[in-house]
Amino acid sequence: MNTENNFWPVENHPGLVRDTSTGAIINRDMTGYDQYMSNYNRIKKEREELEQLKGDVSSLKSDISVIKELLIKMNQE
Repeated sequence: MNTENNFWPVENHPGLVRDTSTGAIINRDMTGYDQYMSNYNRIKKEREELEQLKGDVSSLKSDISVIKELLIKMNQE
């Protein structure tokens, strides 16, 4: 099991440590990770909202076409 003694700080990179048993570089900057996830979720939500708006516009265009056709038929009678 890793303890604090098994990690060495990476020079000139605060938040990064090297695992002395595997040599792996580990990011311990939870604030940065939380900011990344917050931004990722915000962008994902914006994309979902955009897709919903596209669907709504498409539906409205279809409804307007139907109404237009009905008005044309009513005018011809």
